[in-house]
Amino acid sequence: MCKIMMVAVAGWFLLTVDLPALTEVTNVIILPPTTRLEAVENTVGKIVFKGRTEVGTVTAPTGSITVFFKEDTLVGDNTKEHGVVIVIKGGGQNDERALVDYDELDGLAGALDYLSRLTWSATTMTSFDASYTSKSGLRFDSVGNRRSGKIEFSIRNGQMPQKLVLAPEHLAQMRSLLDQAKRKLDELRGA
Repeated sequence: MCKIMMVAVAGWFLLTVDLPALTEVTNVIILPPTTRLEAVENTVGKIVFKGRTEVGTVTAPTGSITVFFKEDTLVGDNTKEHGVVIVIKGGGQNDERALVDYDELDGLAGALDYLSRLTWSATTMTSFDASYTSKSGLRFDSVGNRRSGKIEFSIRNGQMPQKLVLAPEHLAQMRSLLDQAKRKLDELRGA
């Protein structure tokens, strides 16, 4: 009698429950780290020691960019990674943080040089855009439109809803901060 009652209750449950809702699967995609700094910072089961020092800040009309040089260490196996963290603040949005590995710094510096030197002689077209994106999604853009006669620069990271608009002098300041950070990291790595 008890088995019959259990079957009846189970049958009633199956008739009253929305089965598609029970079988609905939510897909979660976990992306692998894009930088070595990110890989160290996301290590599980070990102590992660993160050191950083502020290099300086670039202040634009609608926000700011602060550059830090950093060293992340996995305590125990003494794995160390070096690079910079760039914090973008502005436009009433949440602060965005981008990690740039040491080996990307020369490429980023070269990209800032190229973007800051862009003139209309780069193309005969009526408009252009040029951009550099780091492994972590930090993006510098240059957009030119002959009708307006302007060449504009901006920075954004990841899913930032709005870019932070920069003037040419801001790119030069960023380049200078990256040079300072790289010199400090070279000293640190040589020690």
